[in-house]
Amino acid sequence: MRRTPHMRPLLPVCVSVTALGLLAGCAWNTPEGEGSQPPDAPRGVTVQAGSATSVHVMWNKGVSAADISGYEVYRDAVKVKDVPAEQHMVDITGLKPKSTYSFTVRARDDDGTLSADSKKLTVTTPAATTADSKAPTRPRTLRVKAEGGHAATLTWAAAKDDRGVASYEIFQGGSKIHSVGGGTTDTLITGLRPSTTYTFTVKARDAADNFSPRAPRRGSGPPRARTPAGRPHRRTSAPTRASPTGRTTSTCPGARRAPAAR
Repeated sequence: MRRTPHMRPLLPVCVSVTALGLLAGCAWNTPEGEGSQPPDAPRGVTVQAGSATSVHVMWNKGVSAADISGYEVYRDAVKVKDVPAEQHMVDITGLKPKSTYSFTVRARDDDGTLSADSKKLTVTTPAATTADSKAPTRPRTLRVKAEGGHAATLTWAAAKDDRGVASYEIFQGGSKIHSVGGGTTDTLITGLRPSTTYTFTVKARDAADNFSPRAPRRGSGPPRARTPAGRPHRRTSAPTRASPTGRTTSTCPGARRAPAAR
């Protein structure tokens, strides 16, 4: 057809895909993959048999902990516990004596995205003891010493039990913060605050879940340690590990001030 000066050029016809019952997925100025990055896998995981039927699992607070909504603990690849974000340890109970289990931990963010598995750790519960109702004796001579502005060392004399001590439970104030094996009589607690006074107590536990009284004895007052002043501390996720002296290291999840002395 011959074009005349009064005719306009033909324009391409745009057909709406919605008219054909289809949906178009146009994304304008939206970064690809935003919000899909999973959180880091928990680090510093430790597993300690607390008795013939229980295990204490602990891990470090991650660098991206502000985005964490909780943790999931797995026993032999089966989820057994959901743990809130502010908690970094849990006791797994109802296990079988003299049995081997493997544990991993995964972090979950606000969108429900899970991290990769943490390092897998294996633990064997001790053998059960028959008709054991006798609790271990109280651990003796508990001492606490500040190790710089962010850590403290706890040492104590071993408790005694007719069947043997399976573990020691460490408390800060009224909250359990760590557990070590029955053959260990010292530990390093990290993650503390400078210029702060802390108190700790320790209980012994046997394989039948009998607990000793807390050390020190009631009325004598728990030993105190005041961390010295220091420079602003950048919290890291240094792995929980055994120190060169054989002490276990625990990142304290609840850095609370000790109550004032009366």
